[in-house]
Amino acid sequence: MGMFICTSTDPLTPGSWSEPIPVALTGIDPDLFFDDDGSVYVSCTRVPAKIPQEYTFPKDGNWGIQQVKIDIATGRLFCEPYFIYSGTGGKWPEGPHIYKFKGSYYLLLAEGGTDYGHMVTIAKGNCPAGPWDPCPYNPILSNRSLHSPLQGVGHVDLIESESGDWFAFFHAIRPQGFPQGHILGRETCFAPVRWENGWPVIGSVENPGRAFVEYSASLPGAISNIPVTSVRKRLEQPFGNNSLSPTWNMLGHIGDSIVKVDTNSLTLKGTSHGISDGSEAVFIGLRHQHLRCKSYVSVSMPSITDADDEAGFCVFANSKYHYEVVLMRNGLVFRRKIGTLETETKAVSTETSDFLTLWISYESEWYKLGYVDVLGKEIEVGKGEGLFLSTEVAGGYTGVYFGCFVKSNAGNEAFFKDFVYEYEE
Repeated sequence: MGMFICTSTDPLTPGSWSEPIPVALTGIDPDLFFDDDGSVYVSCTRVPAKIPQEYTFPKDGNWGIQQVKIDIATGRLFCEPYFIYSGTGGKWPEGPHIYKFKGSYYLLLAEGGTDYGHMVTIAKGNCPAGPWDPCPYNPILSNRSLHSPLQGVGHVDLIESESGDWFAFFHAIRPQGFPQGHILGRETCFAPVRWENGWPVIGSVENPGRAFVEYSASLPGAISNIPVTSVRKRLEQPFGNNSLSPTWNMLGHIGDSIVKVDTNSLTLKGTSHGISDGSEAVFIGLRHQHLRCKSYVSVSMPSITDADDEAGFCVFANSKYHYEVVLMRNGLVFRRKIGTLETETKAVSTETSDFLTLWISYESEWYKLGYVDVLGKEIEVGKGEGLFLSTEVAGGYTGVYFGCFVKSNAGNEAFFKDFVYEYEE
């Protein structure tokens, strides 16, 4: 469909959203701006059809921000899209947001690419289309070239709280090791904002324009009552009371005939597609969210009849990069897939015909995988470097999953229960 708009007067209520209203505009990172006179504008990044190998500052508008005025009720464009800004010279100007503050319009951008050179820039104008005068101290937020646990800082959005305080919400990554790699994806952060000389200043007074793990500031709105020092150490995540919670994600739409959720267990019906086969794989996963954690799930596949039947627990970046501990007809195996390289250990006998508890841990840049034996002892069957599942190697932006999966040419079922996720901050 491309771009579309959905509306709701009660956005947290399921089923309250309207049908999509198409907007005939091509681009990425669309942003809506509602002006004081009732006009509505869509601004987005225009990407050239063919990206040149090398290019200089894109004054010709091949890459930058385009805009158009629309009818918010119908999605109709009032004119052809027009180019408004190409940024301050950083590659890939994107993520536009327009604000009006004390009579002036502001265009906020992400530049430098969504990686270690990421930065936030801003410009000021007299109307939503510009022309735009860049802030004299751009970038207004970046951690590039800094020794900081937060990197790739960018894609800011500004909000004003009910009390009149301003905050910047943005994403960042937390790479580890050397060579550096991050496995948690882009994480949401926020920082205090103050206005000085007609420009927003993000961060602390002592170090403006830098993102830190902690700030000394009042928290906005409802989250001001959350004790930021409290850490929940153990998350027992049931698969749902006859339905899966939004916490669980699938690779594709695999349908109710494949997934069944009871009060305390999950049933997955196998197909001929495994987790290396893309979106058709029978897989349900929960995001890996912490740099020190351990997860457990109990699995049973009593009707294993074929040598290719399998059910297991995996840490999954995508179909080309994953580690898994797998229950098969001849025992338990550990597999690693890193691009075109694949390894598999010799099958281990687990001495159980009932549910077998599998586990995955992450600590000090390594994943370890194993099972719990009949005496309750945790047995490691294999391990793999976190780096090989990181964005820097495997690609993607959203991190990895701990997931349950099944494969069976005969359509046999696997059963999962007692999922637990333990972590430390």
